[in-house]
Amino acid sequence: GHKNLKKALAQAGAGNSSFVPHNLTLSVGLIDKPEGGRLLPRVRLIAASARRELGTESAYVEASDLSGMGPVAQAAWMGRHGIVVIAHGSRTESLLFAPPCTAVVQMFPPYRYRPGKALPLALAAGGITYTGYTGQEPGRHTWQRINSLGFNQAEKDDGHVLATPLEVGSFLPTLARAREYCLLRTSKARGHSHRQQK
Repeated sequence: GHKNLKKALAQAGAGNSSFVPHNLTLSVGLIDKPEGGRLLPRVRLIAASARRELGTESAYVEASDLSGMGPVAQAAWMGRHGIVVIAHGSRTESLLFAPPCTAVVQMFPPYRYRPGKALPLALAAGGITYTGYTGQEPGRHTWQRINSLGFNQAEKDDGHVLATPLEVGSFLPTLARAREYCLLRTSKARGHSHRQQK
């Protein structure tokens, strides 16, 4: 219960002091839906695309649906990755444990664009957030669908993210650059604060 949550938050906080812009930046975590998502079956293709787009064979890609993981295990999983790709409908509460400067992109299926539900958790933890959606004007598409079908019926439609491995890989360099900038800026701010304290 509360003890596990406190331990997980403390563990996430302990990782916050290590701002290393190298191996963490090139570690990508994919969080998929537990019931038949589309990221987990494509992890090899996404990993190949990630290595090509990031320009290194050492990029590490790990996929999970986080099912069966308690808070401490979720915090440990999040702490291993500098970039996180999360599918709409997956275990988004784990974003609470993202270390600062984690670059997070949430992928949305057609007519399901609602970034206000999960990404604020990553922002609160000091992360950098992006959204992925195929098509123009995702907000208008979503609300037109809800208005025409009603919320409950719109929710029953297939919520699978349709992004291809190439599309997932194509925006990883943007996330890596954003994370590098955040890490450098944070390191400089910490160095300035440390000098002032002396």
